Amino acid sequence: MRAALLWIPLAACKPAPPEVAPTPELLPALFDAAALQAGLPVGTVLDYSLTLAGLTPSQERWEIVAATDAGVTIRTTALDAGGAPIGPGSEEPHTWTELESHGRFPAAFTVVREDELRSPLGALPVRIYVVEPPGDEAKADLYYFAPSMPGPPVKMETEADGEIVFTMEMIRRTLPSVEKGGGGAAGGPWAAWGLGGWIGCGFVCGGAEVAFFLSFVDPILDGYTGSGRGRSAGWLWP
Repeated sequence: MRAALLWIPLAACKPAPPEVAPTPELLPALFDAAALQAGLPVGTVLDYSLTLAGLTPSQERWEIVAATDAGVTIRTTALDAGGAPIGPGSEEPHTWTELESHGRFPAAFTVVREDELRSPLGALPVRIYVVEPPGDEAKADLYYFAPSMPGPPVKMETEADGEIVFTMEMIRRTLPSVEKGGGGAAGGPWAAWGLGGWIGCGFVCGGAEVAFFLSFVDPILDGYTGSGRGRSAGWLWP
C-alpha cells in the first residue's frame, strides 16, 4: 500500500506530453490518384517556363518515364532557351497518392475561383486556388489547374506586395503516340490547345542556371504558409 501511495505523487509530477498542433483542414484535390494515373501515361512530357523577377527566364521539362498502379517516376530536366535539354536530368519516384496530396490546400486561407486562362496552350478553363497565409495579406500563391488536363497546375504564381515575383507556366504538353487510331500527340481532345507538336518540389535540376534560379524561389515559396509546404518540401510537382 505504501508503495502505491508513493507512486501516485510521482506519477502526478511527470511532465505532460507536448501538445501536438492540429492538422489544418485541407480542401479536396481536383484530381484524385486514379485521375492522375489515367491522365499521365508513360511518355507524357510537360515543359514549363520559369520566370523570377530580375532574372533571365528558364525552362524545365517533366517527363513520365515509368508508371505502375502504385506510383510514377518523373524525370526533371533543365532546358535551354530553345527548349533543348541541358544535361541528363534527374529521376524521382512518387506514389499517385502523394501527387494527389500536392493538390490539397489549407481550407482556412485558400480561395477557389473559376476563370479562363490565356496561355501558350490556348484558352483554358481553369480552377484557381489562391493561397494567402494568415497574418500576411501582402503575399499569395496562385495555382491554376485545368480540369480537362489531369496533372500538375498549368500555371503557378507567387505575389508579393501586389507584384508577381515568380511565374511557372506550362508551355507545351505532349502525350505519347497512339499506335492505333492515329490520335497521337497531334490529335484527340488536346489538339484544340496546340498540343501537336507538370511544386509545392524536392528535385535536383539538370542545370546550374535553373538550380541557381530555384535557390531564390524556394525561400519565397517556403516562407509563405509557415507549414513547410513550399517547393523544396514537395508542395509543387514533381
